[in-house]
Amino acid sequence: MGKEAKEKNTTEYFEDGKFEGSSVTELIGAFKLTKNIKSDFIDISNISREEMKMLVDLYYQLQDNRKRSREQIRSIEQGRDGGKPCNASIMNWVLLNQSIIEKQIPGIMKQVCENDEVGRWLLQIKGIGPVLACGLLAYFNVEGRKYSNTFISYAGLNDHNRPWLGKEKSKVIIDEVLGTRKKITEDDIAKIAAKTQWSVDYLQKACYDEKKDKVVYSRTKLQKACAKIPYNKSLKTLMWKVAQAFIYQSSNGSYYGKLYLERKAYEIKRNDEGYNKAYAEANIGRLTDKSTETYKAYSEGRIPDSQITARARRWVEQLFLSHLFDEMYRVHYDALPPIPYILAHPEKDSTIQDITSESPEYISERHNRYIEPEVPYTLVSSEKEALKNK
Repeated sequence: MGKEAKEKNTTEYFEDGKFEGSSVTELIGAFKLTKNIKSDFIDISNISREEMKMLVDLYYQLQDNRKRSREQIRSIEQGRDGGKPCNASIMNWVLLNQSIIEKQIPGIMKQVCENDEVGRWLLQIKGIGPVLACGLLAYFNVEGRKYSNTFISYAGLNDHNRPWLGKEKSKVIIDEVLGTRKKITEDDIAKIAAKTQWSVDYLQKACYDEKKDKVVYSRTKLQKACAKIPYNKSLKTLMWKVAQAFIYQSSNGSYYGKLYLERKAYEIKRNDEGYNKAYAEANIGRLTDKSTETYKAYSEGRIPDSQITARARRWVEQLFLSHLFDEMYRVHYDALPPIPYILAHPEKDSTIQDITSESPEYISERHNRYIEPEVPYTLVSSEKEALKNK
């Protein structure tokens, strides 16, 4: 039956809702999905950001599912759960076809990126493959934005500017402002906005009542609005993967991986020299478990190694996003992006010390030195014209 079965098309095997034959293994060849992407079946020219997001999410879901399924299949085949060891042929067939789809998705993503000017720029960066590049194109939109800090905040890398309060902290702040009063005034909203760092406009929109067609303030609505995560969780995870790719490739020629290592060395040096003593003293009181590495480090006027790594990672993520922003701005507007404050006002150099300042991407370990991107930016018309006139 094997040869005959493989010559039949898929629909013949599902006549009357059942398989024709007894061996699933023999049918694997018949049901196997195409291994090559055919342009006749897909159109990448008009793919939307939403579809790209779905594609990226699907890829990671398939990846996670493959890992779980493989372990479950291994458990069945070895009889770990008390059952009789057996050949899980059906599940192996399912896993095989899921794996084929998973392997094809990066190929589609590569085509999407190669069809986009920023995408082609991203693919030249060491550590950035089609999946990460497609994710970055999907999540970031430069339209209507002037500075890279908008990208940084959206990715959850600017928590000091607007920390995630959660339900409890939001309730405490609102109770502190309102007390026991039921009536909520515009002055109250301004105070809540100042304490939570959410804008007045955002809080007003959160309290808009569609039925009454007006803003109706309530504690419940305000608490829910203030407790919202102030960044995109999926994007923050994606940026973690981007940084991880740089770090992994740091010994293999990654530009951003090398900058990460340099930044980490700088953070270690500062830590050893006591620059974090004030921070450690201010935060040690929050710790209840004195057996942790964090408590031990704080008690010595230092921060633990994990925080040093996190700072260096965050810094290189911010740096990369600043470069991505500039490239997207150039391509979208055919113009040079606005100069960040830190570079436009070099006289302020001595006041900028914190790596979490508004434009950390432009700060080296010592001065406000502009750090070039790994891949040169796309030239805008004015730059091309200037080159012609030289």
